[in-house]
Amino acid sequence: MKKEDLRHGVRIMLRECLGLIPGEDVVVLTDVPSYEHFSSKGGRELKLLQLTNLLAVTVKELAEEEFPRCSFSVFPFPYEAGEDFWQGEALTQVQHANVVLALTNRSISHMPVCREMLKLGARIASMPGFLPDMLLENGPVMVDYATMETAGRKIEKALKQGSSARLTSPDGTDLLMDISSRQVINGAERISGKGAFGNIPIGEVFTSPKEGSAVGRLVVKARWYPGLDEDMVITFRDGAVSGLSGGGSVGRRFKRLFELTGDKPDAVAIARRNCAELGVGLNPGADSVESVLEAEKIWGTVHVAVGDNSGFGGVVSADIHQDLVIPWPTLTLDGIPLIISGEIVGVPKPIERKMT
Repeated sequence: MKKEDLRHGVRIMLRECLGLIPGEDVVVLTDVPSYEHFSSKGGRELKLLQLTNLLAVTVKELAEEEFPRCSFSVFPFPYEAGEDFWQGEALTQVQHANVVLALTNRSISHMPVCREMLKLGARIASMPGFLPDMLLENGPVMVDYATMETAGRKIEKALKQGSSARLTSPDGTDLLMDISSRQVINGAERISGKGAFGNIPIGEVFTSPKEGSAVGRLVVKARWYPGLDEDMVITFRDGAVSGLSGGGSVGRRFKRLFELTGDKPDAVAIARRNCAELGVGLNPGADSVESVLEAEKIWGTVHVAVGDNSGFGGVVSADIHQDLVIPWPTLTLDGIPLIISGEIVGVPKPIERKMT
């Protein structure tokens, strides 16, 4: 893919998603793996690490063609939630940014400096796992934002008014959750207001189920999570993961994270098991499952996350937040259908999605 192929997508991202205007300061962030981490990886993961860093450089170069007050900042990967790496001149640079593009391998949302920048009025786009294809003509950045925002407001209102949510799917998902009186985040809105934070691509509305309420099972279909080559079944009881079957190597990794094979999980594993999020995808240009960042935005899908929910109304702090996307779902709120087999009730999927 050539640099020229991404130019228009970068322009739309900066102008339309983030409302960037001439004279504002923009910082592109990326996390660079250590030599030890880089040399220990192989295959798809190594390719994605390289791609993230190269894409960040390319976006910075394209951005400064129109917005010359654009700079670049790097920090190490991997890192733990809560760590910060900016000091001295680097700290001053990010603190004075009007817009921050975090093209990283891991989300910066839990970094203290991120919260400080938001307090100062910066607009921050968190983009972990962002791929170049997302900037192409028919990708999830080149969409009709006004139409998506209208749909987002309908879903936001429904989630705010709902109490009991039931999620089912043709593959066997059947999960009940209590969402009454919970904060609802409208991530289908453009990140253009002072102190705004969100993902790019834009396009989800989500909430956090009440801790202890989720019960049932979630069936994650093969290919709908990176590296997942067979269906994975996760069982929930009392708001937390209680069992897991299938999923091949991905399932085995999650079992280790949840410590489902041990006799007594520690506090870290217990926090990871938390049913953290219920979200609806609303981006009509999203269609790839290669990155969870895009897959969770696919129009008419529903995603459920495990782990941390402390950033959007919950009380569980965990070192992971993993979204699991369910295609062709049916979602009812207090028995009233909001989504039926992937079709949002009363909101037809936009036919025209190209952004010019």
